[in-house]
Amino acid sequence: KDHIETAKILGSLGHLYLCQEDLDRAEATINQALSILQQKQHPSQFLFYETLAKIHLQKATAEENEGRITEAKTFKIQAIKELEQALAIIRPLFPEDSAYVIRIQGKLKSARDN
Repeated sequence: KDHIETAKILGSLGHLYLCQEDLDRAEATINQALSILQQKQHPSQFLFYETLAKIHLQKATAEENEGRITEAKTFKIQAIKELEQALAIIRPLFPEDSAYVIRIQGKLKSARDN
């Protein structure tokens, strides 16, 4: 139940929900996967933090479109924290010029600038 492979499968399922724009189910499923990886202290956690950030940025946009600015800001702050967490996980593992680091830095900059 709490195996790395289970986390990977849950991650794939979470991505499927995200593609279907079922953000709540995507978030819950990705959180399940992340919990397993945290218990195992597995470095691929950063991918799931990145996915959670994407979910929360989409939720922020939806809230903003509905005029709920406070809720949008809360989701955006959450996404920034998740991207920072992803970066903290991979920095010791990859050089600064790796595609992973550059990609997350770009997402973080974009989230902060918008």
